[in-house]
Amino acid sequence: MSVSSGDSGNAGGEARDASRSLLLCLSRASLSASAQDRASQLLDGPVDWSQLLLWARLHQVIALVTQNLTRYGLENCVPPQVWTQMRQALHGIRFDLLVQFEQVSRVLAALDSAAVDVLVLKGYGLTDLLYGDLALRPSGDLDLLVRPDQIELACTVLKTIGIPPPPAEAFRFHLENGYHLPLAGAELAGRDLAVELHWDLGPRGLNALNLDEMWQRSQQFTVDGMTALRFSPEDMLLHLALHIRKHRFVGLRWLCDMADLARGFDGRLDWDYVLVNARHAGLETLLFTSLSSCVQLLEAPVPSYVLAWLQPSALRRRVLAMTLPGDPFDVPVAEDKAGWSRLAALEIVLLDKPDAMARELRYRLFPPSEALSGVAGADSSVGQRMSLYASRLAQRTATLLRR
Repeated sequence: MSVSSGDSGNAGGEARDASRSLLLCLSRASLSASAQDRASQLLDGPVDWSQLLLWARLHQVIALVTQNLTRYGLENCVPPQVWTQMRQALHGIRFDLLVQFEQVSRVLAALDSAAVDVLVLKGYGLTDLLYGDLALRPSGDLDLLVRPDQIELACTVLKTIGIPPPPAEAFRFHLENGYHLPLAGAELAGRDLAVELHWDLGPRGLNALNLDEMWQRSQQFTVDGMTALRFSPEDMLLHLALHIRKHRFVGLRWLCDMADLARGFDGRLDWDYVLVNARHAGLETLLFTSLSSCVQLLEAPVPSYVLAWLQPSALRRRVLAMTLPGDPFDVPVAEDKAGWSRLAALEIVLLDKPDAMARELRYRLFPPSEALSGVAGADSSVGQRMSLYASRLAQRTATLLRR
């Protein structure tokens, strides 16, 4: 390699590193004085704006980045054409959310009128708590937790406002094998609202979180003038860790939620409650991995004793290092939804309890036949099911070898 090409490569690498650092610095609900200084210093150096813009879009933090650049008077450091794209993206997010919020209000009002107990999960439950602006924490769907004995009532109510339940066979399959029911809402202004009705926070046997206690600890907040429930900050932290596992640590937005929760409630979180419940539920490794990433990438204020308590064995840490994405920007966001890759193994490694690990592995390799061929798979012959399993194993083994 010639000296000139090497210099060019170094310059490109410096700009990429600066872009990464700047994005991490700006992907927060608010910036401390030191974070503001750091952002200013990075803006004075080489920044690969096309890369930063791409990352911000993929990781769904472009609104947060744009807002912080404006809030702290840093927008003049952004090239005009890039700033225009950022502002357009923010305006688009705001419009989408205005439409979506109308639908959210209809859903919550309908369920409230039927006396269905509802707890709002993630996005809409985090907005006013941490971000103060819907656009800074956009949500692609509405996740609601309802009590198991009210699932059918909730579905009946939602059907009256244009959100039908799935066919009976699919409904039964989800209830027997899953923990949530995906629904699609009626279209409004060219957009529809995806609703997920949860009766648990993960597949059966995955964790031992005490949902009754979490319901009792839930807190009231207001959505469009209506009173709703959301988890306490401590229980929200546990749930966010579970959600990050589902997404295989792909995507920065999930870590931003946890980091901002730790930052927003610094000194007020009941860490002892979090630690005891993580141990009881078999989620210490998952919580350690999530919080460590928040500290390393987003400077979340997590007490050192918390990480010391949660730290897994040296052997498990080595296994995690082999499967965990080293840098969220090096992993294609599409891996989040890939049916099988090395990241799929991560979902098993992150569990503490051997029976939960075995159950998860068994489901991954030999799920109910309906999960492979639709609800009609329940009526397939033994030979047909074995053929499906063999094909699945062959495809997934080939995928792992390619990766």
